[in-house]
Amino acid sequence: MKLNSVYLAENLEFMRDLDSNLIDLIYIDPPFYTGVDYKEFSDLWDSLGEYLDFMTIRIREMHRLLKKSGSFYLHCDANAIFDLKPVCDEIFGREFFRRENK
Repeated sequence: MKLNSVYLAENLEFMRDLDSNLIDLIYIDPPFYTGVDYKEFSDLWDSLGEYLDFMTIRIREMHRLLKKSGSFYLHCDANAIFDLKPVCDEIFGREFFRRENK
C-alpha cells in the first residue's frame, strides 16, 4: 500500500492484503440497512443476520488493521446501530467505546 493513493477494490479483499497494526484512524460510512435500492448502490438485504454478518467480518478485519493507539468511527443511523454496537463491543471491547454523537 502506498500513501496518498486511492484504490478501487472490494474492501474485504483489499483489507485482507494489508499488514496488521497499520492504520491510525478508520472511519466507515457503510450501508445503513435501510431496505432501499438506491441508484448508486443497493441497501437491500435478505435479513438483519445477513447484514450483520457482512458488517462483522469487515469490522473484525478493520480491528486487525488498526494500531493499538488507533481510533475507529462507525457512521450509522437508527436502522442498525443498536445491532452494530454489540458487534463493536465484542470486537473492540466495550470498555473502549467513547460515545455516540448526536
